[in-house]
Amino acid sequence: MSLEVLHYLKVLKSLVKRLEELVYAHGSRHKLGGGDALFPFDYDIYPAFDNQFDVGKPDKRIRNVYAVNVATGDIMFSNGWRIVEDDEYGLVVVSPDGKRFKLNLTPIE
Repeated sequence: MSLEVLHYLKVLKSLVKRLEELVYAHGSRHKLGGGDALFPFDYDIYPAFDNQFDVGKPDKRIRNVYAVNVATGDIMFSNGWRIVEDDEYGLVVVSPDGKRFKLNLTPIE
């Protein structure tokens, strides 16, 4: 093998190692495939850094998400509207142009 090919194989090996470090959800070394695969999992999944990663893309969306509890900040809709928490008004609906609407919540007796 030429030195150039060996160099590229070395680079490829380091890229694969870095990719594995990014993919694995925690410090263990699960292998791809089989019962020891990344999926299915029996541990918590969390990003390495806060507020840095997305799940899916605008053209590659997750169809359904099933969860017991969901903790979130703002609720954003694809049409630009969002629901936010406001210290003074509670839940507020914000239009794409920034106009704010107070939700009028009535208790159910």
